[in-house]
Amino acid sequence: MISSSYFSVIFLTLVSMALCQNSANSSNSQNPPNIVCQLCTSGLYLVQSQLLVLENEVKNNLKPFITNVCQSAPTGIPIVKALCDVLKDDLLDAILTLINGIREQADPNTVCKYIRNCGSDNNEDNKKYYL
Repeated sequence: MISSSYFSVIFLTLVSMALCQNSANSSNSQNPPNIVCQLCTSGLYLVQSQLLVLENEVKNNLKPFITNVCQSAPTGIPIVKALCDVLKDDLLDAILTLINGIREQADPNTVCKYIRNCGSDNNEDNKKYYL
């Protein structure tokens, strides 16, 4: 289980990134800094980039691992063959579908627009750091 200190480190990192970006942009902008907007977009782009890494790991490592295990398993036993078929076909597809669904739901352009003054212009500035 992930400890609360892990989440604290992530939160403090996002806050410091937002503050640094705000101080760099505040001299060029007439609008006051929107830390909440930047935390939202930065955090969600970070989540999306990590989900992309997870998807690649599942495709590149988990799928071949399951294939190797099933090739060396005694598939003459019907339950073992059925389990391998389910793992290879259904489980991997379900995991990849879940990852893609979460990535779509965590789109900063969709989620962060509900924060005042947090339009797509602000999201594009943060996107370059994570994708």
